Amino acid sequence: SKYSVDEVSAPESGTTMQTRHQNLFPTSAPTSHSDSTVEFSREHIDALLNEKLRVKDTHCFMEKVVVVEEYVKNLKQCIKWFQQREGNLVSEQEKTKEFNTQGEMIQQIESDLLHVRADRDRHILQVKTLSAEVEKYKEMIGTNEREHHPFLCLSTCLEITQLLEKLALAEHKLKLSDISVTTTRSEFEEQNAMILELKNRLRDADSKIVEGEKLCKKLHNTIMELKGNIRVFCRVRPLLSDDGDGNDAKVVSFPTSMGRLGRGIDVTKNGQKHPFTYDKVFKPDDSQEDVFVEISQLVQSALDGHKVCVFAYGQTGSGKTFTMMGKPEPPDQKGLIPRSVEMIFESKQILESQKWKYKMQISMFEIYNETIRDLLKPSQTSESALKSKHFIKHDSNGNIYVYDLTFSMSVVVE
Repeated sequence: SKYSVDEVSAPESGTTMQTRHQNLFPTSAPTSHSDSTVEFSREHIDALLNEKLRVKDTHCFMEKVVVVEEYVKNLKQCIKWFQQREGNLVSEQEKTKEFNTQGEMIQQIESDLLHVRADRDRHILQVKTLSAEVEKYKEMIGTNEREHHPFLCLSTCLEITQLLEKLALAEHKLKLSDISVTTTRSEFEEQNAMILELKNRLRDADSKIVEGEKLCKKLHNTIMELKGNIRVFCRVRPLLSDDGDGNDAKVVSFPTSMGRLGRGIDVTKNGQKHPFTYDKVFKPDDSQEDVFVEISQLVQSALDGHKVCVFAYGQTGSGKTFTMMGKPEPPDQKGLIPRSVEMIFESKQILESQKWKYKMQISMFEIYNETIRDLLKPSQTSESALKSKHFIKHDSNGNIYVYDLTFSMSVVVE
């Protein structure tokens, strides 16, 4: 931002600025130096400028804090709403699973119903056959009753009685089959109606969850834009044995004023304090997890489709490698890169359970003396390395990529 002080300009070094007033007295009257000249030293002007800059920066910072707090409040409400919807979705999924099981039972019942119907048809056929035989025997008895022996007539009567009993049993089984078919059909229709209702409710819950995810992403990236598309963090490493002992080695201090708390450091050199202000300052006792909390927001933005770049800058021994890579053991010493990869794969598993599809691939290269070297390419001789040229290009969509770079398909975190 640019700042200015109205009607005040800095004079050259070693001079003073004077503002002349028109003399309203006659020329013969003496001129008083204290009434006609206003003198400002260069230190006075610098102090005024610094005071104005500090007041304006504090005012802008407090306005941004109010806006960010409002968005954070909205984001928390959205997250709470999303968690409630997610719980409802889990409950609906359990009910759907239960009804799928009932659907399988219904299919089994339908299969049994087909068998019952086949038995019923067979019984009906038997009844018709037996009825025809009964009529036949009745006719035979009516026409030949006097001609046959009494014992033969008795045998025929017994046979007819048995046939009648079988007929009654078949009719009873037929009635039971009809009752079973009616009951099974009504249960089947009720289950189908309930399954259809659950599917509709599940579809509505899915659409609401998608809308909630879109709103959360929008609020998240709005907060990222309010914080700044380009942010500079400063991490101060602990003192080492080579740094010396005593107060002489402690040249960095952290201000406690509200305007610079957590954002500023003071560096003392030759007894003079030099203040510096960043978007975020990490103290020596801040852990790797504390640093990743800030970076994880950028990882989430990358998962939402935004382009993100994080790089470490500093002199040799300042702790760049430890911050970016860390140590594999213990787990709390892992750096930003392994933590970011773990977060990406965790998000991938969650979204895959919601039927998202992800394809992971990775490339690694370094730029040394303005030369791009592919770190995933198989070992090669110096001559072949000189022949393979990598250079930065833009595709038809405006995306930046490195030509002829090796990509590896990634399926696990390791």
